[in-house]
Amino acid sequence: MGLPPSAESLQLQFFLVLDGILRIRLRRDADSPERVVDLARGAVFTVSRGTEHRPESDGGASILLFEPTGTLTVGDRNEDVPAHVDATAGHPLEPGQGERPPHTP
Repeated sequence: MGLPPSAESLQLQFFLVLDGILRIRLRRDADSPERVVDLARGAVFTVSRGTEHRPESDGGASILLFEPTGTLTVGDRNEDVPAHVDATAGHPLEPGQGERPPHTP
């Protein structure tokens, strides 16, 4: 499955995997080969500015995503934020908030 055409990161993004497995599909541009990175619990990864990317998870994953204020939260397709995503801007994460059941392969 290829990347959607509008997945370019306009800002540096930092992913921290709290639970599960997160897969990120990356490429520099439409003419570049796709690279796939699988990240397990505890892994961190940065997506450089200008890199097309698509995070996904077959079995679900809990992540923290750090990006500058004002960054579009669901890519540049202007979709609504899904209900299971806690879109935050400066509020503390309380213990247990956003937790999902442990990932079992």
